[in-house]
Amino acid sequence: MSEQPGVRARISSVTWIGLLIALFAMLVIRQTVSHFWPATIFTGALWKESLIWVSAIVLLILVRRGERLPFTSIGLGTSTWWKSVLWGLVIAIACAAVGGALAALTGYGHWTGGWANILIALALGAILAGFYLWRRDLVANMIGHFLVDFAANILPALFQGKS
Repeated sequence: MSEQPGVRARISSVTWIGLLIALFAMLVIRQTVSHFWPATIFTGALWKESLIWVSAIVLLILVRRGERLPFTSIGLGTSTWWKSVLWGLVIAIACAAVGGALAALTGYGHWTGGWANILIALALGAILAGFYLWRRDLVANMIGHFLVDFAANILPALFQGKS
């Protein structure tokens, strides 16, 4: 099907549902789990992580079955695994540098929240979005995001002896 210049393609309801899930599922899941388990405990963490995985699986199903698109349309399988790993490291380094600089400039402490947290999340989200638009490699973004979260959240707890 060829598109005519100046004519907009209709966005399907499946695409809108997928966008709503992608944009809001994590927020709804986090708030719902926090309502039932206000303190961070294993059961709450297990529910939160499980529901996040379910939302990701639902998105994949919507892409393949609802939109009838290949996974390459969302950036999965667009690069060899080793390139994705290397680009993921580049993303992590860029995010760590920008996040570290903003944390130092704003006086951000671990989990202090507020405007500094929003600014850092916005800047790192812009890096991830920009990289995705440039390379169309979702796997590299996932690796970079994991490494940044691991370095910022898991490593400090491990070295402080907290679980």
